[in-house]
Amino acid sequence: MSIPISIKKKVSQDWLDAYPELSPYKANKLFKVVGPFVLGIELFTLPYQGKEYRPYFVGYSLWGNNEEECMLGPLFMQEIKDKKGWQFNILFSDYDSKNAEAIECTKNQIKTSFDKTVLIKDLLQVFNNLFSSAYSHPGQMGVYKTKFYFALYIGDLNLINETLKEIINVSSDWSPNIFKFRYGTREQFIEKLQNDIINRESFLNLIKLNQGSNKFKKLKISDLEY
Repeated sequence: MSIPISIKKKVSQDWLDAYPELSPYKANKLFKVVGPFVLGIELFTLPYQGKEYRPYFVGYSLWGNNEEECMLGPLFMQEIKDKKGWQFNILFSDYDSKNAEAIECTKNQIKTSFDKTVLIKDLLQVFNNLFSSAYSHPGQMGVYKTKFYFALYIGDLNLINETLKEIINVSSDWSPNIFKFRYGTREQFIEKLQNDIINRESFLNLIKLNQGSNKFKKLKISDLEY
């Protein structure tokens, strides 16, 4: 038996009430635009029978060739843990018993407010904290890319070079299969990052273009400040 749409909407509305700065991109994707990213809370329906969901803090890029490409997959996903440090498995049919705890834990674990103005140093700290939960090499790649393109967006040359150097060093131990699907080889991946530094204006133009696309333009926007 499938979960009624009315219950899923009620679950989403509870999260929107807790995070009024976010907007529904889809019923289970509650996002806003922050610099070169779409950030927010995603409520993943668990595959077994689809009776449960689990909240994640997620980030998508805004520098894809179009909105569809930007949303192919998140740059990072941070799972929200309950007060005992376990995964949430929240039954839609009994969400009232766990939703409040999930929202409280999210506010404690995600150190960004999604306010109208977000400090650059605070957001950078959020991204650095993601390394503690990025156990796999693909997960680490996503966090490094997040940090690199954030540095490129704000034009911090020191941070750009520092992050690129980190990527070159740590990626020497990664499996070639991590790069194969999207980039071909590790060398091509690093070359892509280096080319994006050279072509920063094109990178910024893609972000601006995507911010005005069909669904992204309906999301609220946070301003970045030092």
